Amino acid sequence: MRMTCREVIAGLADYVDAALDMLTRARVATHLWMCAECRAYLATYERTITLVRSGQRVDMPAAARHRVTRELLERLRRGS
Repeated sequence: MRMTCREVIAGLADYVDAALDMLTRARVATHLWMCAECRAYLATYERTITLVRSGQRVDMPAAARHRVTRELLERLRRGS
């Protein structure tokens, strides 16, 4: 049975940590082999882990920081 992108993404942490049973790991690996989008997501996920482990500070671009701040303030106003 083929896995969906959503299923693969949901189990990615366990895949990276080698915490999946052999069958599930093989199913995820097969999906990643066939799905460029999920491979890109995995690469980003692994780069994030590497950055966090390195302890380096990474500055968020000002435009992104402003978008996040606006979104958080809007959610607070809506009570979300």
